[in-house]
Formats: sequence, C-alpha cells, structure tokens
Amino acid sequence: MHPIQIYAYSFWRQGDTTPGVLGNGQYGGSQSALLVTVPLLRHKGYGSVTPVSFVGRASVAHNAPREREWATGLLWHLSNRFPAQLSIEQRFRPDRPDVVAAFVSGGHEGASLPLGFALDGYGQAGFVTGKSGGAFADAQLHALKNLARNEGFSLNAGAGAWAGGQGNIMRVDMGPSVRANLQAGAASLRLDASWRFRVAGKATPGDGPTVTLSTSF
Repeated sequence: MHPIQIYAYSFWRQGDTTPGVLGNGQYGGSQSALLVTVPLLRHKGYGSVTPVSFVGRASVAHNAPREREWATGLLWHLSNRFPAQLSIEQRFRPDRPDVVAAFVSGGHEGASLPLGFALDGYGQAGFVTGKSGGAFADAQLHALKNLARNEGFSLNAGAGAWAGGQGNIMRVDMGPSVRANLQAGAASLRLDASWRFRVAGKATPGDGPTVTLSTSF
C-alpha cells in the first residue's frame, strides 16, 4: 500500500468579512486546512491506486477562528483510469450542528494547449446536510506557460478561472495567475498568486489579490 499522504494549504484573499454560516453572502474567503489520507484497501485492478482510504481533515477561517471544522470519512477512487473520487465525511463544528457531506471530486494537470501553455483543472460537487447546507460545487482552471525551470523548481504564468457556489450564494472569478513549484525531497511546495476579478455573482469579497501556499508529501 502507498504510505500516508498529507496535504496542507493556506489561502489568503483581500477583503474578507466575517464568514458566519454563508448567510452574509461570503464565499471563497481566507482559510487554512490540513488533509491526511490513510490507505485502507488495495485491489490489483487499480494498479498503483489505493481504491479506499480513510480521510481526516481540519480547517479554519482566518478572520473567524471560531469558524473551524474537523471531519473524518472515507474516500473511494472510482477508477484507476479516471481521476475522480467519491468522498463521504462527517463534519464536526464546535459552534454549529454537525453535518454529513458527500461529494465527487477530481482534477487533471498538464493538458497541452497551443503556444506552449498547459491546462490544469479541478472540480468538486456534492451535498451537505443541515439547515445551512445544500448542494455545492467548485471548479477552477489554469492555463499556464513555463517561464523558468531548474532542478526541482519551475515558474509559470498565465490566467485562471474560478467558480463556486452553495445554495443561493455563488461567484465566478477570472484573472492573471502566477505559480511557482518547488520539489524538496519527498515534499512538494506550491505558491499560487492571482488577481481575481469577479465576473458573475454577488458573493463577497470583491475583486482583489489572492495567495495560496500549499504542500504535499
């Protein structure tokens, strides 16, 4: 089996308001999260992919430390030929009722585009129980071109599009984006910096810069 996998990120966005329970119309505010994946089952038909894993996650909103959440659940790789996973998790929240979430997620990196650009994409869609829950969906696309490359390091620039929503709250953003990747042993580090222009929806915050620092190992 593959070893335990750890993924962590910190996302900062200018102009955050207090998150609340999405009732103030905010979607996509600053937050940090840690995700741990532990393989449980292995099937020879899945090749190098472990089909079922245990998942533990913790997240917190930067502008509202009480807006934190823990979750445990299972992740099932639907196919070794298609990068999609089904997740079912119980979410624990100290100041709000616990909920259950079920969603499908997947992504792909490095699809070739004209002029030396490469397309990366990720999306998820599902449902959360509870009074403030409901159906949700998120997606993002990056078209990036390599500007510099060295052993273990690359710098890329281009444009991105981001869309997401839950219930009556939604937004679509577009804008320029820069990405730096660094490989340090078994750890991968990534820094994404973008200026996002809100082109649809009324969810706050509005236009402005974003920075995401992430790592996986």
